[in-house]
Amino acid sequence: MRERHFNPAPGWPAPPQGWTPPADWQPDPAWPPAPAGWVWWVDGEGPDEPARSVQRRGYQLGWVVTYWSATGLSLLFLLLAVTTPDVPGSTVAALGFGSTAALAGSTLATLLRRAGVAAIDFDDATAPMRVLAAAWAVLLVAMLVAVAVGTGWGARDSAGPEATSSVLSVADRVAAQIFGVAALFVVVGDGYTKHRRLLGRA
Repeated sequence: MRERHFNPAPGWPAPPQGWTPPADWQPDPAWPPAPAGWVWWVDGEGPDEPARSVQRRGYQLGWVVTYWSATGLSLLFLLLAVTTPDVPGSTVAALGFGSTAALAGSTLATLLRRAGVAAIDFDDATAPMRVLAAAWAVLLVAMLVAVAVGTGWGARDSAGPEATSSVLSVADRVAAQIFGVAALFVVVGDGYTKHRRLLGRA
């Protein structure tokens, strides 16, 4: 069972291990006030905490690698859009915003892992990036399947103009609807607020 321990606000003295505030306890008036929304109870440090810490960091590393992989995909699609003729400007712009969101989300997730935040806090702060990474994975699989079907599962060297046009059409729609300004604001806006709060008390 996961233990919990009291989390003193910034500038407060560290309590003894396992200490629980009495019902009538009040902080010293000389201590600085706690920030708004401060989390008073966090994951504790029981006897098996070192093993849990290794497990937590491994779990977070897996997601960080996933986020950076999604970032690489987003940059690849952006490069293809920029260098391919007749790609609509709206698609290029959407991919640009999506790539910026992916890059920012991956960077902030890396910083959180290095700060050693709890797994539940890591999940909460990186949830938008997780959705973005899943969307990139779905898009990639859909395009690979479309190309495979278009080439007769390898029977032909090329998918042909119709299949190629269909794949690009799917990419255009997905890019415009998912990887646009909304992704940037969700990941960089709400995500950054959570990252800043967590890093401030890490």
